[in-house]
Amino acid sequence: MQNEVFSGKLNQLIVTHIDQRGAWFETSLGPAFLPASELNELVVPHASLNVFILGRPGKDLRASLRLPLAQVGEFAALRVKKILPQGILFDLGRGYELPVAYDEIPFRPRAGERSLVRVELDAEGQLCGSCRIDDFLEAPRGLKVGQPVALMVWRSTELGIKMIINGRHEGLVYAGELAHAQPGQQLTGYVARLREDGKVDLSLNPGGRAGIDLGRQKLLQALESSGYLPLHDKSSPEEIRRLLGLSKKQFKRAAGTLYKEQRIELTSSGIKLKV
Repeated sequence: MQNEVFSGKLNQLIVTHIDQRGAWFETSLGPAFLPASELNELVVPHASLNVFILGRPGKDLRASLRLPLAQVGEFAALRVKKILPQGILFDLGRGYELPVAYDEIPFRPRAGERSLVRVELDAEGQLCGSCRIDDFLEAPRGLKVGQPVALMVWRSTELGIKMIINGRHEGLVYAGELAHAQPGQQLTGYVARLREDGKVDLSLNPGGRAGIDLGRQKLLQALESSGYLPLHDKSSPEEIRRLLGLSKKQFKRAAGTLYKEQRIELTSSGIKLKV
């Protein structure tokens, strides 16, 4: 029985035999081989291995034990390795290179810089990429307000930082909540608002009861450590974010909750923990 495989991705395959060329696998795309240079004591007939597959079906389908920074269909922040006449060569890690043609790059990165890239396959079954991130994102169907989501930093704008949601959708974390982040950085966030224009507002903190509980916990932990925080109603969102990692709205809710519980004392210059 042949193993179904996907080129440009990690696949679990069983070694059928080994010869001078390397280890061989029978797959749904044809025979694939792992070069002799990558053989080790674990590569034996009938062994089940996780291998990265590349190549054109029916041709020289190659396997490797080296996994790149991103597989086909994934986004990653990659370093510009070389600028060529026809495009940019990005470093995909573990010895892999990712060529991106100039018509797939809406900007001009410089050598050594990092840019967000989508990994794809060309007609020959070889790795290629695109920096036109918008082309791979879908309308935000199925999202709900308050839902936790996986975020990847895309790029900064005047309003805030654009994110990729669950590897599929676009969203925005406003500047007051997150001022700086690196492309490709992965975070956990929450859907704050689904707008009528189809855009998604995001928060790095949960809303509702969960948000209040998280804010209360963070504020209480900070006060138990120092006994006092120089935060109050007039504190800037940036200062609150720096000291607590909370939005100003969350901070005010948390402080109000702890005040009602008689755990803290509010002054004009800050917050004291009651003992």
